[in-house]
Amino acid sequence: MLARYRLFVWKSFLMRVFPNMLVFFAAAISLLLIPLPWITAWFIAVFIHELGHYIALKICRIPIYHLGMKLTGLYMETAPMSRGQELVCSLAGPLLGSSLLLLSHYFPRVAICSFVQTFYNLLPLYPLDGGRGVRCLLLLLCGDDKSAQIERLIRYICYGALIVLGGVATFVWKIGIMPSLIVLGILYRNWNLKTPCKEAEQIVQ
Repeated sequence: MLARYRLFVWKSFLMRVFPNMLVFFAAAISLLLIPLPWITAWFIAVFIHELGHYIALKICRIPIYHLGMKLTGLYMETAPMSRGQELVCSLAGPLLGSSLLLLSHYFPRVAICSFVQTFYNLLPLYPLDGGRGVRCLLLLLCGDDKSAQIERLIRYICYGALIVLGGVATFVWKIGIMPSLIVLGILYRNWNLKTPCKEAEQIVQ
């Protein structure tokens, strides 16, 4: 019994520490490969994006339990929300982040980073902000059964569009293999991701 408990403690410890180690490792690699002005611009765009979520959560009076970081970015664990509240809070981040595009003349790097983040987060793939928004909207309009079918159709259409876009960027526009690798990364992450309904808490990225 004691051995099982120790194994459980070690598993819990590694599940919390290992993702943070990956984040720090990725950050270290980024500092070596990416110029500092671009890293600074990226973090500014991330901060504004998360600030949008935070403001919406506070306006809706949703308690925030935990703020953390994963390889996919920052996230906030919150109390359960209604579908309408989740819709507003999910889209608030990309909305505030996209406002940085208005400052492109003065801060072009920040505007570019904000555009990339907003485009990615608005993809209709759960648990991205766009996917959460689509799911909440469909549940509000169509109910559980029909909304699940429509969401699945939208997800497959998005997969196909990303594959075509990655192929065109690599083989037609001759940008290189990086666009296709990014698309494959997005597909792998979302295809293997389970989407359980968390009753005790919710996560806003």
